[in-house]
Amino acid sequence: MQITVGNRKQIASTALQVPEGEDAWIEFPADGWNVRLNVRFVDNKEDLSQKFSLEVAEDHAVLIFQNWSQALPGALPVPFPIGQTNGRKIAMLFSGYAVQGFKFLNLSFFWEE
Repeated sequence: MQITVGNRKQIASTALQVPEGEDAWIEFPADGWNVRLNVRFVDNKEDLSQKFSLEVAEDHAVLIFQNWSQALPGALPVPFPIGQTNGRKIAMLFSGYAVQGFKFLNLSFFWEE
């Protein structure tokens, strides 16, 4: 199956259900690059804003969702670049929410043309 959104071709897509206190790993191939993301959820009592960040680790990236605890859905409305391989950029989109600490995320990864 091939999926195109706008001028972006989808590489991978997943839905995560993560119990409170746990993290998740996403791994997929992209033109010779083995993309590895560790998805973490962090509650920050000093900064109550809901946001995400992407950090580089040794052989993977860490996608951190801060204060991802609202029952109302949140989303990234524009593609966010996560890296590139062989001159091709990879971007992601996500949406999700939380219920009683249980985290739900839908993530899609695309070739950014």
